[in-house]
Amino acid sequence: MRLVGGSRRDGSDAQEQQRIRAIVQELGLEAVTTFTGPISQDHLPAYYAAADACVIPSYYEPFGLVAIEAMAAGTPVIASDVGGLRYSVVHNETGILVPPCNVDLLAAAIADVFADPERWKLMGEAGQQRVQSHFSVSAVAAQVHQLYQCVAPFSSIRSDV
Repeated sequence: MRLVGGSRRDGSDAQEQQRIRAIVQELGLEAVTTFTGPISQDHLPAYYAAADACVIPSYYEPFGLVAIEAMAAGTPVIASDVGGLRYSVVHNETGILVPPCNVDLLAAAIADVFADPERWKLMGEAGQQRVQSHFSVSAVAAQVHQLYQCVAPFSSIRSDV
């Protein structure tokens, strides 16, 4: 198991990282667990593509870029049902959304990745399609164009009236 990310030693999440390392040690999982620390943007696609799932147990997430990056690599997402993740991840289609702080449902979703790999493979494929249709450069440009088309009729309304 690879745990990717985290800040440098003095970062705000260092205490949480130490807590997770202690759990790994307590469970005797050191031989099968790697803490990579921060990974450069150039190497992230390979990590996403190699993963069975990308787990994002955030309390708050304004946009959900990590989920989009994982889905672009064909990796299904297990994420908290918060913020931008609600829009990025389609529940039971591109991954699973779980209530924040619900460790039982989070654990069940992670276990399901290994219990039903074909289902998760299909979710990974659906995630790639979602990224292309909603988050690619051409898709975002089309959305912006459509927005401008909607507001264009209002551009002739005088604001000084």
